[in-house]
Amino acid sequence: MKNIFVLALVISFFSCASSNVVKDACTGNCSNGNGKYVWQNGSTYEGQWKNGKREGLGKYHYSNGSVYEGQWLNDKKNGTGTLWIYENKKLIGKYVGTWLDDEMHGIITIYDENNLFIQKMQYFKGKNIGSLEK
Repeated sequence: MKNIFVLALVISFFSCASSNVVKDACTGNCSNGNGKYVWQNGSTYEGQWKNGKREGLGKYHYSNGSVYEGQWLNDKKNGTGTLWIYENKKLIGKYVGTWLDDEMHGIITIYDENNLFIQKMQYFKGKNIGSLEK
């Protein structure tokens, strides 16, 4: 379980990708509308765009297999969302909660690889500030 916390922190601090959109990497409308963008490292985002940035609802597939699906604002995870953590192509856990500027912020509910509840944690700007229950 410690690995889940460490991996989530790494992912939450890791910038998803640059917002510079290259035409040949985009299908749909990656400026203002719905589109899919593929980065050179294999990461993808499919969802809503505004002014060339991820904004609205969307799904980001990290190159390591992990996935974030939820709300975006100004090219960052903001609002409610779910982060599935994969390690060696195997699901190891899931985080459901709120995000602020690409970091977990607020109450995050943690589940194991079988979608069984583990606990609720309180985060403040990406930092774990305590458990709410077990």
